[in-house]
Amino acid sequence: MLWSPDSTRVAFFEDNRRGGSTTVYQRSGEAFEAVSLPETPDCKNKKNVGKEFAVGLEPKQWINAATLVLLVTQEWDDADDADKTHECKQRIQIAFDSAGRVSAKLVKETHK
Repeated sequence: MLWSPDSTRVAFFEDNRRGGSTTVYQRSGEAFEAVSLPETPDCKNKKNVGKEFAVGLEPKQWINAATLVLLVTQEWDDADDADKTHECKQRIQIAFDSAGRVSAKLVKETHK
């Protein structure tokens, strides 16, 4: 669990054997409500995809009360060679505006 600096939002990570997922909750009066996160961009050099076997969305840090950094990991088998795998990691900034809109921006992408 990763709290925003002002404690109005919390990013909850649920780990699983296929990577894991993140849900962000935002204070609404006395309770917290889940926020729909935007689609994250697909990896730019995602080629020759056979079977995708892991996708992770992990919260890394709050830059400020309205900006969360997520690490998105995608792993897949090569369509031509099942013994070869590929991995892509992206650092994504999720921004929450005062009107309640949420947007995603790619910060960095790495491949293996």
